[in-house]
Amino acid sequence: MIKLLFILIFAVSCSSFKKIKEDISDVDYKSYVDKRVREKNYLNIAWAKNLDPKYSSGNRPIGFASPTIYEDVLYMGTLSGDINAYNSENGQMLWSHNEGQPLNAKVSLFKDNIVYGSMYGRLFSRNTISSKLNYSIDLGAPIESAPLVSDGRLYVHLRNHKIVALDAKTGKIFWTYQRSIPFKITLQRVSRPISYKNSIIVGFADGYLVKIDKNEGIVQWESQLSKAAKFVDVDLTPVIFNDQIISGSAAGKLSFISPSNGFVTKSANIIAGHSPVIINNEIYVGSIYGYIYKLDSTGQILTRRKLTDNSIGSIKEWKGQIAVSTMGQDVFVLKPYNLDIIESWKLGSEVSSAFGEFTSDGNILSLYSSRNRLYVFKFF
Repeated sequence: MIKLLFILIFAVSCSSFKKIKEDISDVDYKSYVDKRVREKNYLNIAWAKNLDPKYSSGNRPIGFASPTIYEDVLYMGTLSGDINAYNSENGQMLWSHNEGQPLNAKVSLFKDNIVYGSMYGRLFSRNTISSKLNYSIDLGAPIESAPLVSDGRLYVHLRNHKIVALDAKTGKIFWTYQRSIPFKITLQRVSRPISYKNSIIVGFADGYLVKIDKNEGIVQWESQLSKAAKFVDVDLTPVIFNDQIISGSAAGKLSFISPSNGFVTKSANIIAGHSPVIINNEIYVGSIYGYIYKLDSTGQILTRRKLTDNSIGSIKEWKGQIAVSTMGQDVFVLKPYNLDIIESWKLGSEVSSAFGEFTSDGNILSLYSSRNRLYVFKFF
């Protein structure tokens, strides 16, 4: 737990690095890839890119973003300010634009457009094919999570604990909701809202999960998931399963919440490191202590397995198995029924972690590391 919190606080403190104007975002990582023997079925590197920006000594820039794949194109923003579109099969650059602001959040999709935000608080929309800029708008605070796209609207959670609702086509702002965060020690991470009927549900750094009306931005209920003195952040993207919301705090148990009134109906003694994943009517979640858990639909733990001493970063169902990233070097592929390890792989640097999440499309699985390396695995 202490190691995880140190890494997160260190990462935030290093985010405002001094950038040198030199674009190395299209440096091919082929020399490294060629050294890796293709002897695995799942974790074979198809291609990779070194997207680390130039920076002053001692101010290492740390990547939190994740790739997005849509119709065989992989979209990736960089701390150099580039938004890049690659052929997902071979890594060929299709187009690239420099927005002049570091990009450190996952790209979202709206029809034939991508939407993404910068660390300076600017929201951009571009056409996926022509790459033409549809609009850009200043929202006033860093955008560190992917915008939610729902019913033609965007819902963006800003670093200053504000939710902004916009028209996805034009960027027109409909409403904003500002959350007051008490003076206490928090991780200050930013969760992504989810859509539920005519509402959005989002976690905040004060330990509360909140349900907000989509049309008016009015709070319908708020549910306190942690009463700890510090690190109470509800920074997991909530999950809806069996008409229950599953979420949790960095200092609390994994909770099951009623979407109608916000009451916590049950909990599991797991401090989750990422958002839970539902596979075949079962819940899979990794803890900050390096365990993977499988739970049934009632929240009862069916089995667990210790994978690492680091926090689990993300879980993704892929090719009938479970891909797992960690906030360390390790990447795993597990059997879903007993959590046995099928394959494992290590990121290229000893100081690498995976703060983002997996993205997959067919035989392709992609991950972005804290050292700003973009990895694309292919199933053979």
